[in-house]
Amino acid sequence: MIFEKKRMKTKTFFTLTAAAALMLCAFMIIASADVMAADNYYKGRGTSSSPYKISSAADLYHLAAKVNKGTTYKGKYFRVTRNIDLKSRAWTPIGGKDNGSGSAKYKFRGNFNGNNKIISGLHISVKTGYCGLFGYNLGTVKSFTLKGSVTCTPAKDAGYIGGVVGFNAGTVRNVTSYVKVKAGTSSRTVCAVNIGGIAGFNTSGRYVWYDGTKDRQATVSGAKGIITACTNKGMITGERRIGGIAGENAGAISRCGNTAGVYTTFSTSSKRGNGSGGGYGNGYGGIAGRNGNNNTAYETGTITDCYNTGEIGPYAGTDSRWYGGITGFQNNYSSITNCYTTGMLRAGYEDWYPVAGRQDPAAKVTNTYSLDTIASASDASAEEKYCGIRKTADEMKTETFAALLGGAFRTDTAGSNGGYPVLK
Repeated sequence: MIFEKKRMKTKTFFTLTAAAALMLCAFMIIASADVMAADNYYKGRGTSSSPYKISSAADLYHLAAKVNKGTTYKGKYFRVTRNIDLKSRAWTPIGGKDNGSGSAKYKFRGNFNGNNKIISGLHISVKTGYCGLFGYNLGTVKSFTLKGSVTCTPAKDAGYIGGVVGFNAGTVRNVTSYVKVKAGTSSRTVCAVNIGGIAGFNTSGRYVWYDGTKDRQATVSGAKGIITACTNKGMITGERRIGGIAGENAGAISRCGNTAGVYTTFSTSSKRGNGSGGGYGNGYGGIAGRNGNNNTAYETGTITDCYNTGEIGPYAGTDSRWYGGITGFQNNYSSITNCYTTGMLRAGYEDWYPVAGRQDPAAKVTNTYSLDTIASASDASAEEKYCGIRKTADEMKTETFAALLGGAFRTDTAGSNGGYPVLK
């Protein structure tokens, strides 16, 4: 009898041990899924010294397919080896898909080096958010030129629509976008928000999202929210929170330029029953549509060493507000430093100024300039906080002016920027 009890205990022990081993193996398989999933397709080992090589459109489509099935490629490296033409085939962004809780189901966490190549023929035409070459980036995306178009006509409220990245919580560096981005709908009850030439939304961690009834505060673990050394050259047309670089910035934008038009099709009297001039502020600008969230400040956005030469304003009519050459809105936690704008402003309803359309009292504007011929709403036209320091075109094309902006700028000796300072 005693022997039988010992044998039962021994059997139970080994059964439990085997079960634990199986669970451990399953965990290890899941944890290593990113490594195993990609090794058999790409040339290279996915390391910094031997990155996975992307040499064709098929390779890019494969990357999108893998990420959109759950592979994050965290810690893995990619390198584009030649110019790639996507030939305007329907593109599904790398990462994204709204999870219904203010975030995306799929996220790219790897390192994508475009190797100064051209990716052309991007074509997106959808009714959902998280649009761009990348839908959601929590890794690094850098060093390429992108050409194509992104169009979003949402069936319900949708956001995070960008040329390069829809939602950026990682790093985007040294990317030039010629992508034409257009988002919006004629529906009175549906709106497209967070629309940008480089990223629809940029965050270093904190962000605010709308659940259909109210704003909610959230955070992204491990976020960086850096956009630097990027240029947008593609026209951006949207409804609310529209920027040449980012639709809304809750991170850091630095050493970036916008040379394209940024326009809204949103009329404050045409959506959700608003009266003339009432309701929502559009929030759009040459660099960021909004620099930090409005209402109760939660996000912090910084815009440093940036410039805008693109026209800003309503696409048609004048029933529009909250827009400026650098940003359309800036909250108490956010700042603009060492920037300039020469882009003209189309007339609107209210709160449209050369630098920032509307700002909370503690928002900061430092060492920022605007061309003296840019029109503005009259009630703050003389305030430096809204208009920056006014300069003539001749003054802004001198070495003295480039030096005033700080070490990031130099004079435009090649004439590539109309004679206005360019980034080093």
